[in-house]
Amino acid sequence: MERKNPIVFLDLQPFTAPVAVLLEEKVVLVATSASLLTTAGEALRQLLHPLVPSCVYIPILPRNLLDFIMAPTPFLIGVTAQCRPHLPPLDDVFLVRPCCARG
Repeated sequence: MERKNPIVFLDLQPFTAPVAVLLEEKVVLVATSASLLTTAGEALRQLLHPLVPSCVYIPILPRNLLDFIMAPTPFLIGVTAQCRPHLPPLDDVFLVRPCCARG
């Protein structure tokens, strides 16, 4: 039986994104700036330390390589918000929006 995960929009909560990475799910970080993407991706990796996830890690995926998100392997990829409309269909990807501050 094929397993399909829903697209999930989350704030970067303490456990959801790291657990998805540890469970070898496909995780895409979407943020407005490249510096926030890098910071969020590195923060996730540090939360998992000393464990080393067996997934592909790409802090910032260029727009011309967005089709890589359809790869069958688990990954942690950062995508800028400007690229979000150009993403291919996402059937089994966790979409995570890191937040800096709450009002």
